[in-house]
Amino acid sequence: MKKQILTIIAIIFGSLLFAINSIAQTSTNDLLSKMWQFRMPTRVTESDNLGTPVNPANVETADINYQFRVVNVNSESLVIKFLLWNVPIQNNAGVRNFSTAAANSKNAALNEQFVIRQYLVNGLSDNQASHFKYFIINRADFESRCEEKIPKNQFTLGAMTLPIKMRFGQKDNNGTNKSYSSFTGNLSLGLSFGLKHNYNKSFAINYLTGFSLSSIPVSAETTDSFVTNETNQAAVTWHLGVLAEINNFQVGVFTGIDYLSGKINKEWVYKNRPWLGVGIGFSFFNAKKTTDTQ
Repeated sequence: MKKQILTIIAIIFGSLLFAINSIAQTSTNDLLSKMWQFRMPTRVTESDNLGTPVNPANVETADINYQFRVVNVNSESLVIKFLLWNVPIQNNAGVRNFSTAAANSKNAALNEQFVIRQYLVNGLSDNQASHFKYFIINRADFESRCEEKIPKNQFTLGAMTLPIKMRFGQKDNNGTNKSYSSFTGNLSLGLSFGLKHNYNKSFAINYLTGFSLSSIPVSAETTDSFVTNETNQAAVTWHLGVLAEINNFQVGVFTGIDYLSGKINKEWVYKNRPWLGVGIGFSFFNAKKTTDTQ
């Protein structure tokens, strides 16, 4: 049992170190891993994938909500690649205002204008040059006119603390209370992971599971007098729950089971019994997008 607990603890803290290290990665990695979109019309200059403008020059205006990825980072500019248009065009209210045929025609025109290259770039042969178009946007325009495109679904990994747990009472075969319902507050540090569904920029639901290292209060009453004085006992906790995010406010409902370290676990009256908890948490990082089309 001790060997299993030590293994779980090592996994938890190893994963936490990995997550913390992800936060410390350079902003360049952050730029390259996310999907972006324009918040207002912005002029962009066509280039190759390294950021050298094409000859002859070609300047286009990217409209609101056009989506793209950053493929290269230069000192004063970013090289971007637009995503393929392949869905019916909608107006700003999200209502289709084209027939399917007209939408497909509009998509094709946008792809030809911003995505698919129809000519050689800077004298390179067709085998050397990419078949996709690239554009330059200066950093000032990127910072002021663009924003991250939040995908519908993401993998999420982070830390979770569960400050309040409710344990339910239980009667023995004679109808006598074997244990009483109780509310406990205990310190826990661990790893949570799961699926995050974004309904919009302000509201998301996380479906999470994970493990944590906890400090559980025990007493003679809760251990059949195995301990004589009230104290805290180390435990490994498995949890499962749902966490809602409203802007920067997060609240969730969780259940789980605590496994105390050592022989005391056999004597604990709440052994193998689930608890109900209210939790607050924060994400260390989110995964990449789920689609590369717009």
